[in-house]
Amino acid sequence: MNRTLGVGTSVNSGGTVTSVSFSGGTTGLTASGGPITAAGTLTLAGTLGVANGGTGSGTVLTQGSIVFAGASGVHTQDNANLFWDGTKHFLGIGTATPAARIHAGGSFSAAAWTTSGIGLRIDASAAYTDTSSSGAVTTFSNHVINGGQVNASSAVTYSIPIGMTVTSPTAGTNVTFGQTATALQTIGNFRVTTSSSNALIVESTLGATPTFQISTGSTGLLGIGTSPSAKIHVAGNNTAASWTTNGIGLRADAATYTDSSSSGTVTLQAIHAIAVPTVASSSATTYSAYTTMYVAGVPTAGTNATLTNKWAIYSPAANYLGASAVFGGGVSNQNARVTIMGSTSISAWTSNGCVLNCQAATFTDQTSSGTVALNVAVNFGTPTFAASSATTYTSAAAVYIPGAPIAGTNATLTSSYGLLLGATANLGLSGGAGLGSGSGVISIGNATTDPTANPSGGGILYVSGGALKYRGSSGTVTTIANA
Repeated sequence: MNRTLGVGTSVNSGGTVTSVSFSGGTTGLTASGGPITAAGTLTLAGTLGVANGGTGSGTVLTQGSIVFAGASGVHTQDNANLFWDGTKHFLGIGTATPAARIHAGGSFSAAAWTTSGIGLRIDASAAYTDTSSSGAVTTFSNHVINGGQVNASSAVTYSIPIGMTVTSPTAGTNVTFGQTATALQTIGNFRVTTSSSNALIVESTLGATPTFQISTGSTGLLGIGTSPSAKIHVAGNNTAASWTTNGIGLRADAATYTDSSSSGTVTLQAIHAIAVPTVASSSATTYSAYTTMYVAGVPTAGTNATLTNKWAIYSPAANYLGASAVFGGGVSNQNARVTIMGSTSISAWTSNGCVLNCQAATFTDQTSSGTVALNVAVNFGTPTFAASSATTYTSAAAVYIPGAPIAGTNATLTSSYGLLLGATANLGLSGGAGLGSGSGVISIGNATTDPTANPSGGGILYVSGGALKYRGSSGTVTTIANA
């Protein structure tokens, strides 16, 4: 780019310059002080235009200002909104006092930006081309924010070091949020990769007990309301409107689960499954008792709460756990280990049972050989009854059947039994005495001790020395059948 200044001279007949004049020429500057005939000063003044290689502005730049092209290409500064701290090497956008490498501040107005962003924005139209890789690349990132190394001029302990903080927007003038503001939204998958123990922590205030936490590593723990120490760890109190049978600690809502692959007959299928765990130890250990799932007990009444019926596990009537099941708790004055209760209405069950059903199955003894004195499918162990003070129980039983079935609405019971054995079933009393190749018989073993006291309101039937005997309420012993 060439620009010229105008210089004029006057010369006498002897060839001597008698005067000098000066002008700005094509530079846009103004000249003064000429013409000079003897001695003097020629002066250029004004602003050198951008087209002539100047700034187009006569304003002295402020320290820290970043110069940019304004209207007509004039060199411009906006110190309050674009600032460079040359000492700290901080860049300020919207602030002249940056306190970080890149510090954006100040208020801003624009047409509605919805999800496009107004503070920091990277358009989806941006295309990034890898000019060197080929084959398989394990991972890649378009935008990376490294946490960096933190140093201090003296010994400092930072309780909670954070690489980046994002806060939620707040509602300003004429603005109402329809729901709680969100600090960070991802459209697409969200991945956390870390070598530390805690991959994701959600807390109400900095350093508070986590409301949600995921821990990484080989353990892979999930904590809700706590720092987890189990695969899924739920803790903490909760207050909510009445939840009835919806649950408030752990809840799986009614849903439809569609099998997209099976056809024909499926032997067994479950919605929620707990597989068989394998228990190991770092050294030789004997566990006296072990369980796949443990329920500590029935609910405990807290402030202003009265629990009339309490269950540790409950299944409504007609659901198959059988009917209504209670484990480890009681109903009203009932405190049995297992209580089956509640009326039910289902299709005809005939001899299958509608309250408790132990179906025909094969039970294989994997260890015994030779002769085994006794083997059973269902065992009721001998119970020991104790009391906190001296108590006499007039009658006690290991198994109690209060009566035979009662006819209800539209039902007629021709024969009603408290206990009924099938046509080929054998009944053994007092340990039995063998079956004699019979089927559908009653086998009575010799009484361990013959009765010596008189019964009240009835009699006693027993076998002594192989003879069937009866002792009445007056003490008379009658031999019904000899040995």
